[in-house]
Amino acid sequence: MTFSEIIKILLLNKKKIVIFSSLVGAIILLLTIFVIPIKYTAEAVIFPPEKQNTSGIQALMGGNSDFSSLLGFGAPTGDSQLYAKILKSRTINKRVLEKSNLMKFFDAEDTVLTVEKLQKLLDIEVTKEKLIKLRVTLATSFFARFTDEKDSVRNLSAKVANAFYQALDDLNKQRLKKKATDLMRYFQSQIDLIEDQLRKDEDALREFQEKNRAISIPEQLDATLQAAAKIKSEILYSQIQLETLRYNLKDNSQRIKSLEKKIEVLNNSYESLKGVKSIDNPDYLPEFENIPRLSLEFARLKRNVKVSNSLYILLKQQFYHEQFQASRNVPTISILDKAIPPRKSSSPRVVFSTVVGGFFAFLFISAVILYNEQKKNKEKTNG
Repeated sequence: MTFSEIIKILLLNKKKIVIFSSLVGAIILLLTIFVIPIKYTAEAVIFPPEKQNTSGIQALMGGNSDFSSLLGFGAPTGDSQLYAKILKSRTINKRVLEKSNLMKFFDAEDTVLTVEKLQKLLDIEVTKEKLIKLRVTLATSFFARFTDEKDSVRNLSAKVANAFYQALDDLNKQRLKKKATDLMRYFQSQIDLIEDQLRKDEDALREFQEKNRAISIPEQLDATLQAAAKIKSEILYSQIQLETLRYNLKDNSQRIKSLEKKIEVLNNSYESLKGVKSIDNPDYLPEFENIPRLSLEFARLKRNVKVSNSLYILLKQQFYHEQFQASRNVPTISILDKAIPPRKSSSPRVVFSTVVGGFFAFLFISAVILYNEQKKNKEKTNG
């Protein structure tokens, strides 16, 4: 059958084709207007979550005293795809179902099946800019175009879309609060341990200072050496004076005796500075040869106290930081556009559906006519 023959056959049957196509188009038009449920799609746009680029080690090296990243208790990682998967999860959908009272809307009793139905009505798109577009499509019942139901469904679609955003925010807050509480317990246990260690280090340093009459070894050593050098120089000078006087005075001279007494007193003072014990001098300084060992021990004890004290302060700061995190109520999700009730329905598209339906009806009736005509021609040829 040639193309011209096809056109000729269709023109001869144009009345039948037009009537059938128009009838089908009219039926589709009536169905879309009066019968088919109307669908409304509400859309919310969420900013991409903030990324945490600094690792735990880098944070500490950079002067950040937050242990959370080291312990793996940080905030969400900043992945839009992860947020999209969370929004699709049963946990979020169940929260939305309960919060929006959708069990009544779906007229269902089985929560699991209703959650699955809601998941199918949710569409998540992550754009190339990492924005998260969340769309919720709800439908009316049959014969609802000229009733108030379409307005309630329109508003409900926006409410449900925003409920997804709120459910994700609530889940994040709950997660962060739980982790902050866990961290508080951890830091408190470490604080208790370091308090005991700090107390022991402080007691050890105090006992060392009391035993060795030491407040600060390096400063005391410097002052002692200066005093010893001064006394030694006076001793040497006095001995020179004594030898000089002996050339001119008798040994029993009062001046010689006085100078000898002075040298004796200076020697006693010098020996006391060197750390020689005596009954008359209970408060003596350590011997000079013991100073390096005592300085090292003093420095070690002082270092232990400083380390324990610094760690105690750091843990306290972290404890109060996590306490603040657990108590604050700041949104964790930034929304660019909240969902609003859609003005137009997303389905059905009345004109489009009518035209497409009429076109397919035209193709169908044309195919039937051509088939019947071809069948008649074969019968004539065979006959």
